[in-house]
Amino acid sequence: MENRSICGGCGQYAAVMCLPCALRGAQKATDPRDYARIPGSTMGSLDNYIERGIRPGDFLEGVITNNLKRAVFHADEENQRAIIALAVYLYNRAPENCWGSEENFRSWLGHRGMIGLGLVRSYDGGWEPDSARLSR
Repeated sequence: MENRSICGGCGQYAAVMCLPCALRGAQKATDPRDYARIPGSTMGSLDNYIERGIRPGDFLEGVITNNLKRAVFHADEENQRAIIALAVYLYNRAPENCWGSEENFRSWLGHRGMIGLGLVRSYDGGWEPDSARLSR
């Protein structure tokens, strides 16, 4: 007897999820409002990495360095579901020179993130020069 299960999206027989439901799920994950899929602890680690250049765990390091094998191997169930949302978040919200390769990752750690570049969060959530730091 063939080992098959039910698709979590539509209830049809499929290995895990049928292709149309998987594609609909991927499309939903690209919605900016879907950043809620990212677990709070993962978002906290990502924020610490971007803002302060603090090294994240193995899963996030895999996502940040574009190493799918590492990311999937170290992901728990929650983070497996959040991988697409994380990729979209990095693309839309993170400085492009902090992710995408090992070189960018190491460089970002080396200068200690946005704060190391002399930037602080602005009231609108963006980044602006730290005038107190620049006046020293």
